[in-house]
Amino acid sequence: MSQNYIFYTRIFADEENSTQLLANERYFMFFKSFSQHRMHNIFYPTELILSYYTMFLIILGTICNAISFMVMNARKLRNYSCMKILSFLSIVDTLVLYQWNLNTFFKYNLSSPPHFEDLEEISIVWCRLISFLAFSTLQISSWLLALVSFDRAMGVYSTCWTRQMNKSKKLYTLIIFICVFVLLLNSHLLVFNGFYVEKINPETSQSYKAIICYQSKWDEDYIFPKWQTVHLFMYNAIPFLIMLVCNFFIIYNVKYARKVKSHNKKSEKRKKRMTFMLILVTCTFMILTLPSVIVHTFYREILSDKPYRRMINLIVNNLVHTSHAINFFLYIFSAPNFRTEFNQFFADLMSKFRKSESQNLRSQLVEQTDSNKRKSFASTIILTKSDQNNKNNQNNAKSLFI
Repeated sequence: MSQNYIFYTRIFADEENSTQLLANERYFMFFKSFSQHRMHNIFYPTELILSYYTMFLIILGTICNAISFMVMNARKLRNYSCMKILSFLSIVDTLVLYQWNLNTFFKYNLSSPPHFEDLEEISIVWCRLISFLAFSTLQISSWLLALVSFDRAMGVYSTCWTRQMNKSKKLYTLIIFICVFVLLLNSHLLVFNGFYVEKINPETSQSYKAIICYQSKWDEDYIFPKWQTVHLFMYNAIPFLIMLVCNFFIIYNVKYARKVKSHNKKSEKRKKRMTFMLILVTCTFMILTLPSVIVHTFYREILSDKPYRRMINLIVNNLVHTSHAINFFLYIFSAPNFRTEFNQFFADLMSKFRKSESQNLRSQLVEQTDSNKRKSFASTIILTKSDQNNKNNQNNAKSLFI
């Protein structure tokens, strides 16, 4: 009796274990298939709201970065070396916003799983190009901020450096060198990232060619976590270290400059304002990108089997891309010279708009007067013709009467 009891309990235990394993397999399948994730995951509505924020970042960042570029290329600002770097940074930041954000919005709002869940799955060219631009633009952006910090630190230390960078083409050489170095470093993504596989549609049972992106044929961990580790060093760790050292050096020199009396008070005030703006921009970048570094470095494996994994990734990635969209507001808040140039730019824009409106009104008035003249001329011609006709009729009547 006891042996039978043990036998049946083992059978029931095995059945419970098998059902638990099936449940676990089904549970993990929700994370692999995005279409099932949409239907079953309780965090999906929150993810959908966060996906709308990515489109908001694209629109806001494009407008703000475009304005920043135009204001920084004004006569009074474009002579400063840091403004030259920041104007180029506004272009790169705009490009940053169009890879991951656009893909996320497409994934949650426009995709048609199981065939196309991401923009990278449209073709192998899209897979390689989007990944290449995503990694490259992020790294170039952070290195340009590091270059701004270094330029400001050297400017505080030596006026000779500032004169050389403001007038010579050495600064453009440094910017081009950073861009070329980063693009070459990520160029392998254009060759080895992504490959085709045969998949079967569970609904129609038909096979189709699918693209596996962010992997190579020979290595599943090619991008995640291997190349992402390199990216964390290139995008976060090394630029962070440069920014921290330079900002510490700048703050120390600014404090020391307060003790020493300066002969040119205007230039000192301008340097302090510029320094405050750059420290604010770099610190904001470090604060907003730090959660992404922590999550992808320390919690990637822990979050891999959690139902809120996608939501956490969306939050930290939105924070990262927010830092590339809000620099305009930081410039307005911290830089009075940028603020004055922006006001001047806005005033010029409004004056041009008013001039164009006044010209349109004048042209409309001229057209109206011309049309009125034509109408009056036509009416006089009609009247003269009618008078002539009346006279002719009268003459004809008189001749008949006679």
